[in-house]
Amino acid sequence: MIKNGMNYVMVSILLLVNISTVSAESLPYDYIGAGFNSVFLNKNEEIHLGFALLASKKLSSDLYIRGQYGQVTKEIVDTNVSLHELKIMVGYIYSLTNSTDVDIELGYVSDQLSFRSVNADDEGYLVAVKMRSQLSHSVMISGGFANIELSDNHYIEVAAELSYAMTDKVDFVVNLSHSDLKPYSGLFAIQYKF
Repeated sequence: MIKNGMNYVMVSILLLVNISTVSAESLPYDYIGAGFNSVFLNKNEEIHLGFALLASKKLSSDLYIRGQYGQVTKEIVDTNVSLHELKIMVGYIYSLTNSTDVDIELGYVSDQLSFRSVNADDEGYLVAVKMRSQLSHSVMISGGFANIELSDNHYIEVAAELSYAMTDKVDFVVNLSHSDLKPYSGLFAIQYKF
């Protein structure tokens, strides 16, 4: 499944390079956002809903910092089970064109599972590569993958994102991802660009 996801990302990257013709000063890296997280652990299981907080700040012409916190809660046999995930990344921006960037990220990851009085923590690092392209003044797409190394787990996450500018400062964002740990997950958020 991961191999098919990577093939999809590679085809998407080739398409981005070929069809990206919009002239822009630079892609947005300064934003805050909030939204809904959704996770399916398998095809037959119901959706688990939660919330997400996002932030990013460009530090220089080719460096930025980005953070994401998400929580998903599910009630199982009269007990709440919660999954908390925190990612903090530093990224390097390599501009291919005025409207297409390749971002390379190195970051910290923390996963916490809470069940009754039991807390299971796992932390580690990630290395990610993604391509972002502004297709029009209101539509931006991105795709990429991350290698995530935790103390108890190792997995590859493949993701694709669509951003639609509702105004000059506000975007609606849909991010879909797949990994062995979280086979089906989505993020639906509103981002405010500053």
